[in-house]
Amino acid sequence: MMAEYPTTRDIFFQNAQGVANNNVGLVDNNNEFEAEKQSDLPANIIERIKRDRQFKFKVIIPDGVDEIEDDAFQNCKGLTSVEIPEGVTVIGSHAFDGSGLTSVTIPEGVTEIGEHAFSDCKSLRSVRIPDTVERIGKNAFAGCERLTRVRIPEMITHIERATFAGCSKLGEITVPENVREIEHYAFYGCKMLRSVMLSEGLLGIGVDAFGNCKSIQSIVIPNTVTFIAHYAFRDNILLTTVTLSENLETIKAETFSGCIHLETVHVLCDYSVIEKNAFNGCKGLKEITLSENTEVKDGAFPRDTIITRN
Repeated sequence: MMAEYPTTRDIFFQNAQGVANNNVGLVDNNNEFEAEKQSDLPANIIERIKRDRQFKFKVIIPDGVDEIEDDAFQNCKGLTSVEIPEGVTVIGSHAFDGSGLTSVTIPEGVTEIGEHAFSDCKSLRSVRIPDTVERIGKNAFAGCERLTRVRIPEMITHIERATFAGCSKLGEITVPENVREIEHYAFYGCKMLRSVMLSEGLLGIGVDAFGNCKSIQSIVIPNTVTFIAHYAFRDNILLTTVTLSENLETIKAETFSGCIHLETVHVLCDYSVIEKNAFNGCKGLKEITLSENTEVKDGAFPRDTIITRN
């Protein structure tokens, strides 16, 4: 019988600490190793795991594990696959940060994915996240530049800071109705993001939340949104049409700066304030209709934009 340990840090190896209180299966092509602790691994395996990108391996996390701890497999470039059993409830911060994972299925029962848990997994193409997940930490998938799609669980209430920043191949996203805030940089630099569906219930959109998303062509801001921060949609160079919430009272400075092909903006709130440089560089915006009660700060629009009142 394998010995039990009080914490997962007692087993496996440095910089990829143990994840269980019993054995971990380590598979290298046709070779399989099982180890309770670092000293049980074959000679030279530890250094190869940490440093050799050519040493590809799979980790099988055994039944009975309830948490994958912080930093567990951080920077394990050769780790291409992991089997996570049901019973795991938490994936810790930086758990797979910088690893070589190509896909991952997170099982039902996981409630939390920690900060940077899968950040900079440059080979990660697909991830399946169950609806049991209630929190995805900041930067959790940041820099996963080959990730093409992801489904945000229904229980999520905040898309945290830079959660998906730099996922340059992410093509579409639907924000569930329970989400109240999209935080700063949440989708910054998602350059192939074409489709964004925002649900009623959303209240706020943070700084640069969709900044530098170069493929979005239209966006509808739900009527529940009351706040959009500076730079939220800056440099969306293919954006042509925006429909703003009727409860949005202020369009902040630089919110749509650099949206060079923006042609149509529907401003629905009767008492909006449009701050300086809100539409800076939007040279395609030739005309806009605003309420008589809308306050327009100097420089809010390009000089040649015609403003009419209704």
